[in-house]
Amino acid sequence: MSFDMTIKGADELDRKLSQMEPKIAKKHMAKALRAGAKLVLQATRARVPVLTGALKQSLAVRVGKRKRGRKEQSIQVLIDTKKVPELVTIGKDGKRYFYPAAIEYGTRRMAAKPFMRPAFDASKMEALNATMIALRNAIDQEATK
Repeated sequence: MSFDMTIKGADELDRKLSQMEPKIAKKHMAKALRAGAKLVLQATRARVPVLTGALKQSLAVRVGKRKRGRKEQSIQVLIDTKKVPELVTIGKDGKRYFYPAAIEYGTRRMAAKPFMRPAFDASKMEALNATMIALRNAIDQEATK
């Protein structure tokens, strides 16, 4: 599951970021996005159904790799699960089933118990504000150097 957020009305921040060296701007942007994602992570952990606790403990914020060929600057920050063997089950049909997806979307034998989408919906504005504050602080810090 992925969500895209585009910050509109942040022309001043965009202008200041574009004046920075690209490597430094990317570093600050990733750090700011991580600050916002941590709030979504907290909301996700609060909503995840707990049977063994493996899923809850496996959740983490991860900065994704930039996709080649994209013209615009793009940084991906994910709420992801660490690779934990308990989260993958091999069915009778020999297929691998990913436990978090089965919980979120359900299966033909189990009703869905969404936790990712509700967590994102509940925390997205707070996460956006945290991201913007962290980004403004980083820009101010760079300007004083």
